[in-house]
Amino acid sequence: MGAKFEMLAFAHQLPRLDLAYHQLGTEAEARFGADAVFPDRIGEAIESSSLIEALHPPTGTIYAGTFGDSLILVGGDVSELLDLPEETAGFAQGRTTTRLLMNSVVDAVAVEIWSGEGDTVRELMLTAEQGVAIDVGERLHFEAPFWSGQVLDDLHTDPEMPFHPMTLGEEALRTYFGFVLEAAVHDDDLDAFAIDLYGFQIASPPV
Repeated sequence: MGAKFEMLAFAHQLPRLDLAYHQLGTEAEARFGADAVFPDRIGEAIESSSLIEALHPPTGTIYAGTFGDSLILVGGDVSELLDLPEETAGFAQGRTTTRLLMNSVVDAVAVEIWSGEGDTVRELMLTAEQGVAIDVGERLHFEAPFWSGQVLDDLHTDPEMPFHPMTLGEEALRTYFGFVLEAAVHDDDLDAFAIDLYGFQIASPPV
């Protein structure tokens, strides 16, 4: 894959369900959502992109779309919002916030989940070099086979983390967003080439 991307979702249920059962909303709705998360930074619209292609965003761009009452954002550096629940509490409106980062350049994965009230449900950060960097909250159901050693992974044999971070990242991507990049495709996975997002220019954060 050789890329870094981050996905952010506000949803009452698993985002993949809204991606599966709702059509893309309007560009105005997407812009409103993006501007709520990145106030005063969303600029001109650019060409729309499929969800899979949005994972390789050009510098200074972000992709967004509403599906039902869910908002999906894809960019290269969503993690600059270090205090995400506080920054977006008003916009979340009781929806769960999910953030997934995958960086195949350094083999790093981060999964963060906040409740509709802004409480941390799960914060996990793994790197191939450092192992488990952050492990807060109860492990999510999709994680269980990884920590128990049921997922055979010849690439990583660290007893603390008996799997490669990107392997877990792929399953997190499937669980929350419904598709994978390099893992084996399941029959009920979504076709990320068939899901479109609107593109926008995004200015750098103020210094």
